[in-house]
Amino acid sequence: KTSRWAIALIIVSVCVLLLWKLLIVSGVHSRFVFTDLGLLYGMSLVKLVVTLVKYVPQIYLNFKRKCTVGWNIWNVLLDFTGGFLSVTQELMDAGTTGHWNSIEGNLIKFLLGSFSMIYDIVFMVQHYCLYKHNNAKIHALEADRIQALLDGDAAAAKA
Repeated sequence: KTSRWAIALIIVSVCVLLLWKLLIVSGVHSRFVFTDLGLLYGMSLVKLVVTLVKYVPQIYLNFKRKCTVGWNIWNVLLDFTGGFLSVTQELMDAGTTGHWNSIEGNLIKFLLGSFSMIYDIVFMVQHYCLYKHNNAKIHALEADRIQALLDGDAAAAKA
């Protein structure tokens, strides 16, 4: 179920972006803020905030349950790869041009890749180090329940 805070954040974000676009269309001009490029930067900032918030509940749930059963680690590994390649591209662009301020030109991309990698490292540590044995125990329990169901032992399957 979606929380009231999440719904409120979505509504506020959409209203701010619509108001921003309305100001652009109505002819309110500002040199830096009320431009189409400024709107795109605003939308990318919303994406950064969503990225910062969206992983926290899963990290907390994994911590509370002391396992990572129920979600796919491959998505985390692919996300880490994407973040790594994105940050690497930014660094290579800055390095080849000799202008490290080019990272500031696409700061949101750099931050998205960096924060995604940080969260993904937390997920990998949880999955492969902290809760590895708990995951194995849960998988073994599930295998026993499935075998009991296949054998027709309903009482053992409920245990």
